[in-house]
Amino acid sequence: MENKKFFIRVESDEKIGTGHLMRCLTIANSLRKKGNQVYFISKNMSEESRKILESNKFSVEKLDYKRKKFDYKIDAKYTIEIIKKEMKNSTFLIIDNYDIDKKWEILVKKFVKKIIVIDDLANRKHSCELLIDQNFNSNIKEKQYKKLVPKNCTLLTGTKFAILRPEFFILRKLTKTRTKLKNILISYGGTDPSNETIKVLKALKNIDLQNVNTYIVSGNLNSKNKEIEQLSTELNKSKFYEYTKDIAELMIKADVAFGGAGTTSWERCCLGLPTIITILSNDQKDIAESLEKNTCGINLGFGKNIKVKDYENILRKFDWKNLREFSLNCKKIVDGRGTNRVISEILSI
Repeated sequence: MENKKFFIRVESDEKIGTGHLMRCLTIANSLRKKGNQVYFISKNMSEESRKILESNKFSVEKLDYKRKKFDYKIDAKYTIEIIKKEMKNSTFLIIDNYDIDKKWEILVKKFVKKIIVIDDLANRKHSCELLIDQNFNSNIKEKQYKKLVPKNCTLLTGTKFAILRPEFFILRKLTKTRTKLKNILISYGGTDPSNETIKVLKALKNIDLQNVNTYIVSGNLNSKNKEIEQLSTELNKSKFYEYTKDIAELMIKADVAFGGAGTTSWERCCLGLPTIITILSNDQKDIAESLEKNTCGINLGFGKNIKVKDYENILRKFDWKNLREFSLNCKKIVDGRGTNRVISEILSI
């Protein structure tokens, strides 16, 4: 099979966190293992995200224009300049960016062989050969996307195509049956904009659960890390991590997680980990509601509306005997093979 060259146009900054980056990084690593070349292109990448890519030995080309507000013509122009330096017949472009739509893609299309889009909003038109949406409601989403993409576009929709790192499928075999509360994982991603970690820690301190271990994972971009670390020391059995590569191992240990409804949702589901869910951004609303509907977690709503008392109430009232049912339902949602399916489709177009 001919080796291909892939450019990945992604954003990952303080506002949107690292979810987009991590799913693109998973795809990039899988493509590289099969002998393909992969390069990243970004305009507003955070320093944390850049370091993550560099630690995986990927280079990042920065779009060097000063305008802060997105302008599709200017952005496409600078993207084309980068692609033209390396342009070959087998150059492909993967896009994971909410600002980009059909207008941008048409301008860039003549300089690449195929365009692959990763999306989860179904709110704008695309000019692409392959579109991936790993979220729930595949039948509904597929109908929506058919109105937004060319007729010859292949659609991969639903949690069957959840993009996870290989270790999640491997560790899935080690998942336990959750029957009672022994270990809690608190992880709200890179930034935790509404300070949910602090709220949960205060709730746990007020309730003082006996013989329960608490693992707290906070991203490097969280400005409240010193306060979070201090609060964690006030709990009897807790451990604080300012970012960790071993999140999958912590998920295996945990009986329940407190977290958002972003891309990490599929990691938790793969490992059968129920979640007390907080919506951290508008694009997480559908996922949170679907997880609750499928009895994979409890949706508390938007973080800006949640108080410490709300977390105290759920900790007091939730019947932990139901963890087994929640855990089994989670594993039904995601089987851990989604990345292989996605890579197979990308390389076949």
